[in-house]
Amino acid sequence: MITATFRYKNDHLRYRNKFALKLPFNFKKIKVSPYISDEIFIASNGTGFNENRFFSGVEFDLTKYAKADFYYMLRNNRVIGTKWINANVLGLKGKISF
Repeated sequence: MITATFRYKNDHLRYRNKFALKLPFNFKKIKVSPYISDEIFIASNGTGFNENRFFSGVEFDLTKYAKADFYYMLRNNRVIGTKWINANVLGLKGKISF
């Protein structure tokens, strides 16, 4: 996927690629899908590889149309030169589809 950022005198493109492994199975009557994934970001503004996101989580099917996702994300951002900033994130996501 390629995303574009448009700012006055600071436009650039960013390539992102996500690799994921998901193992769905049924636990009693609930479909449970543990997963891991890694997403890299490469910017065209001269910084190159500048962000990495590692995810690990579990997705649950609550109903035919609703899902819940509990996950951990380790986010690494390169800010200036070779300095990287790490962030540990816990998340809960809900999805509704029709």
